[in-house]
Amino acid sequence: METPKLKLAVEELEMDHLMLQIQNGRMLDDLSQTETEKLKSYAIKKFRTLCGEIPMAPGFPMIQGKCLFDG
Repeated sequence: METPKLKLAVEELEMDHLMLQIQNGRMLDDLSQTETEKLKSYAIKKFRTLCGEIPMAPGFPMIQGKCLFDG
């Protein structure tokens, strides 16, 4: 029976290997449905973790007036 730490370590290794393959030229459309879902799930978990670790920047004051991109 796998412990949660072992399961996490195995997932990290699998994703590292998959991302290395992509970095070395494997096309994303060559991924199986399972690999795609695992990569998506892994990326979402990582972003959530990073968002919790990154301090929030103070808000910027609102600028009233015309937007530069409004032709």
